[in-house]
Amino acid sequence: MGFMMGFAVGMAAGAMFGTFSCLRIGMRGRELMGGVGKTMMQSGGTFGTFMAIGMGIRC
Repeated sequence: MGFMMGFAVGMAAGAMFGTFSCLRIGMRGRELMGGVGKTMMQSGGTFGTFMAIGMGIRC
């Protein structure tokens, strides 16, 4: 359960940060979508892992 909640929060944060960073370096079109998607998956996985560990320690 902790992983799912963390993954959702991480993906939302990754969407914001990924969009900003990709637009800042001038990506457009498919390249932009790929870059944002990659950032979303990375941040979602990272934050989800930390939330899962935290929930495991808590319970």
